[in-house]
Order: sequence, then structure tokens, then C-alpha cells
Amino acid sequence: MDTWVLFPGQMKTFNEGERPGGWAGCRGVVVINLNNEDFLAFDMACPNCVWVGGATVVEWQLLAQPMPNYFHCTMCNTRFNPLDGRPMQGAETPYTMRQYRVTRLSEWELHIHN
Repeated sequence: MDTWVLFPGQMKTFNEGERPGGWAGCRGVVVINLNNEDFLAFDMACPNCVWVGGATVVEWQLLAQPMPNYFHCTMCNTRFNPLDGRPMQGAETPYTMRQYRVTRLSEWELHIHN
């Protein structure tokens, strides 16, 4: 098991590749630490492109990174709000990024689930 330090305002991607039997196009999960108490988790796959071969909205990163102003899909050129996964103004899609629930198990453990 790996341990990662994720400070407030940072995000970290966890990429296990496509998951057979899972949501089509799943490319991993991005976790955002909002304030050490609240965390967000989204699927890295673009909800607009998932049915046409899939594209990642969040590029995989080895280390924790600062949270960006938006997530960007280069396939359909849609930008998504990292706080709620919704397409930003001007997007041509009604789809939001798939969000997961995050339960804090301890100071160092999170459970990410549907």
C-alpha cells in the first residue's frame, strides 16, 4: 500500500487503467483535498467522449499537484469545474464528470466509493 501526502488545495491522480466490467472508459480517479476535512473524487474519463473511445480529462501525475482552475479534455475541448465536475461556460455538453463519494477513515486513509 502506498502512502501519499495530499495538502489542502492539491490533487493526486490514481490510475489503474481501464477496469473491465466498470464504467466504460474509466481511466482512474483524481482526488482533491479541499481543506484537510473535505475531499472530492472524480473519474478521470471525459463523460462526453467516454463512448467514442474515451479520453482523460485529468492527466495522470506521479506526484500531488496544485488543483487547476479547470480540467480539460483535449478530445472534445471541454473544460470542467474541478469543484463539481460540471462543464464550464461555453461547453457543448450537458454531461458532468462522474463523482465518487469520499469517506475519511483516519488521518491517513480515505475510502473512495460509488
